Amino acid sequence: MAKNNAANPPKWCQSFHPGHNVHWIHARHGSQSDRFPTEGLFVHDGWVHFTSNGIIYSRWCHNAAVIPALIERMPSAVVEYCPRWNILYVETAKPQRGDFGSSAMFYLATEPSDCIGGVPFSPLGEVRVVPRNDGARD
Repeated sequence: MAKNNAANPPKWCQSFHPGHNVHWIHARHGSQSDRFPTEGLFVHDGWVHFTSNGIIYSRWCHNAAVIPALIERMPSAVVEYCPRWNILYVETAKPQRGDFGSSAMFYLATEPSDCIGGVPFSPLGEVRVVPRNDGARD
């Protein structure tokens, strides 16, 4: 069996190190911090490249390929970056009729690191799409 590392991640990663899963405390801090819109986002070989607040970023994420796939499935997606906590947010811009909207967050890193495998703790790994009710209703 091949060794799990940044180039060969396990099916389910349980790491909360930068570039892996977002811990709930980290997510809470990020949700209370400033976020900035992103532009020109593209993913290549595990690296997420984008511009935010006039700064060009290249950050690593063990599941970076999910980001453009998620944006493609959410045409109204708003992508924002919180530089203080290195969290990239992908959220629906405005909830659709009968929908509370959805969002996902990705913990980005400046360097790749090995994944930690084990028993899955979430069927979706670090991508947790949760209802969001911002009061917008028809």
